[in-house]
This record gives sequence, C-alpha cells and structure tokens, in this order.
Amino acid sequence: MWKHLILLGTSLSYTPSNYLECFLLVFSPLAIFEKHKPNYRMFFSKLKEYNKLAKAFNGLYPMVDNLFLTMGGDDFVTDLYTAAYIGRREITSKMEKYNWNMNGKIVVPMIPKNNLTLSSAYEETIGKLITISKAIGCYSDVKEILDGGELYTEFEQNLPEHIKRTL
Repeated sequence: MWKHLILLGTSLSYTPSNYLECFLLVFSPLAIFEKHKPNYRMFFSKLKEYNKLAKAFNGLYPMVDNLFLTMGGDDFVTDLYTAAYIGRREITSKMEKYNWNMNGKIVVPMIPKNNLTLSSAYEETIGKLITISKAIGCYSDVKEILDGGELYTEFEQNLPEHIKRTL
C-alpha cells in the first residue's frame, strides 16, 4: 500500500518512481518557488527595484536639500535641472512602472523622519524640487523634465555615458 502526501494543495502518490520528486517537494526550501516561478521572480525583482528606489531617494535628498538652502548661485538652474533629471530617471519612472503603494514604508537614512512612507519621501525630494522651481520661475521646465518630456530627452542625449552609468 502506498502512502499519499498532500503538498501544496495536490495529492502525490509516493511510489519508488517518484520518490525523488516527493522528497524534493517536501524537503527543498525552493520547492514552493519552483511551482510558482513567475510570482517569486516578480516579487524579488520588485523588491530589488524598491531597494534601488530607496537608494535614489537617499542620493537625491541631500542634493535637493542643498538647493533648497542655497537658492541661487552660478550653476543653480543647471543643478536644479540635473536633480530633476535624476528624480525622473531614478524615482518617478520606477514609481510609475511598479505602481507602489504611496503609504508603504521605506527606509531612507538621509531623510531625518521616523516612519517614512513613500509619499513623504517623494514630497521631501520631488515635492521640494517643484517648490524651488516655482519660487525661481522655471516650474514648466522642471515639470517637463519630471514628466519625461522633450527637455528630459535632450538632457538624456547630452549627458556623457560615464555619468549615466553611475546613476
């Protein structure tokens, strides 16, 4: 008489011919993932991208904070456009692609707030960029870059490859 195993919602007959399959299904920690490969790959890729998003917020925040504090200087507008470009490329494009919950928690060490959400991190970076651009009168240009418009494309084409690779 053969024993039956109930695993992952299926009934498997334990026979000498499928012993290895049953053994792997029971004892392999990846057995669950093997059955649902597309789901776990998508999960881990989204998790990896969420980590990249946190790093992007972490890198952009000091730039935006410095722009907010200085509000002027020789290369101020260029620096503002560069920050908007980085914000579009590394933050808003990922947020649009993955459609993450804006109330979800995120860890960004450079932003000095407890219980930081994606929404508050966005406001501390992209929101401040928009506020600065309104204050100095170049809102439409910054908005066009953040929306991925013609200025974003122009910026992308003129940026050296070695700088693009570091972003």
